[in-house]
This record gives sequence, C-alpha cells and structure tokens, in this order.
Amino acid sequence: MPDAGVVTLEERPDEEFAFGPAAPLVAEWRRLRTDGRQGASRVDRAQAAVRRWELEAAMIGEYHLTLPPDTYPLDGARRADYVRWRRDALAEAQRELGRAKRARLLRRVFTLGLWRR
Repeated sequence: MPDAGVVTLEERPDEEFAFGPAAPLVAEWRRLRTDGRQGASRVDRAQAAVRRWELEAAMIGEYHLTLPPDTYPLDGARRADYVRWRRDALAEAQRELGRAKRARLLRRVFTLGLWRR
C-alpha cells in the first residue's frame, strides 16, 4: 500500500484506495509525464503542459497529495509554495499555448493552408 498522499511515478497496488477521488487525476498525470510527445506539434505539447500543470495544482492543493521527487507528505506552508509555483508555471504554459496557436494560424495563413502541422 502506498504512503498516504505520496504519489510515485510507477503505479502501485491498491492506489485507488489510497488516493480516493484523486486516483483518476494521478493516472492521467502519469500518462502525461510518460507520453513522450517529441513528434507532436508545438500546440499539442503546449496543451499537454497546460493540462499537466492543472493536474499538479489540483493534486497538491485540493487533494493534498505529494508529487515526486518528494517522498514525505507536505506541510501546510510548503504545500502553499508548491501550489503557487504550479499556478505560475500554469500561467506561463497558457501563454505558450496562446503563442503556439497564433504561430500555427499565421503559418497556415502565409502558406495558404498547405502547412498543416
């Protein structure tokens, strides 16, 4: 049984009971971490980054989970710092997503829709 509230990169038995309602978020977070989007477009990578930061902020702030590399549950002050850091990273990822979408639109306009990636 995993430590209460400590998430690992690999799945462990009986996690759905340890993490309760956050178990689907943990599964999605792991999938995003290991997805390997090297061949994906800039927009796809930016969307994945936005979703990952959203998940991390929710997992730490709302569900009081601890993410790697930490191995012990967070106290209140550190948790608030971690959530603030994730929300700052989320804001930057959202700006990058906007830039990527604008670049894709401009690329399609200038190439008359021939460049689809």
